[in-house]
Amino acid sequence: MTIDLSRYGLEGADKAAELKLIGKAPIFKGAVNLLYAPPGYGKTWNTASMLGQLAPEHKHVLIDSDGSNGIEFVDFCKRYGTTYINLHRAIEIIDKKSWGANGVKSDLERVIDIIERMADEVDLFIIDSFGSVNGSGEINNAEKVAPTLYRLNHLAEKYDIGILLIDHATMESRAKKMDAFKIEGNASGKKKACACVIKFLPMGEADKGGEFIIEKSRNFNLLKPGQAVKVKQRGGEI
Repeated sequence: MTIDLSRYGLEGADKAAELKLIGKAPIFKGAVNLLYAPPGYGKTWNTASMLGQLAPEHKHVLIDSDGSNGIEFVDFCKRYGTTYINLHRAIEIIDKKSWGANGVKSDLERVIDIIERMADEVDLFIIDSFGSVNGSGEINNAEKVAPTLYRLNHLAEKYDIGILLIDHATMESRAKKMDAFKIEGNASGKKKACACVIKFLPMGEADKGGEFIIEKSRNFNLLKPGQAVKVKQRGGEI
């Protein structure tokens, strides 16, 4: 027999997050998604391209948390409709405007502050990379990784937004086959907390486009494991 939660002031607490796709992109709105590939595979560039092609009517913001992307990438984002934010510069602005007067100090807190300020207008926030926000020394620590992911999940549900974490991967074999890699750090903890896990494979050279392969999905009606979306970096869907 179930309990009437309204008796305890918990009306609606028994409802699961309602997942929706962001346009035709293989990304859930209302949850945290994880996209991974080894460094240099073009996952960030191709993500911006993919969103511009498959979800042009949606607003997406990319937060560059490690400052690894240059002016060419910023121009590329503009071309495909992605708003680019350099977290390091945003922190300077935040400090000047005293956004951090309440004791906000960590990069994660800064990212959350930006998300909360823009959530009413934005459909998807892309955080590149997850490791630099969570703390480079904590990537293998499940006790440190999981709380960050669940905190971001709370934001996604609260504001009905999608959050896409771009993460790094490591090679599993010396042969370095195209798909022989795994999520860096505590892979099981990351997968468990994310509604969708996507592996990116480039098509030959990284700037030619690639394939977004679904590894895990919390809603099989919308996305099925093994499903793949192929996108050209500077063209249309294949």
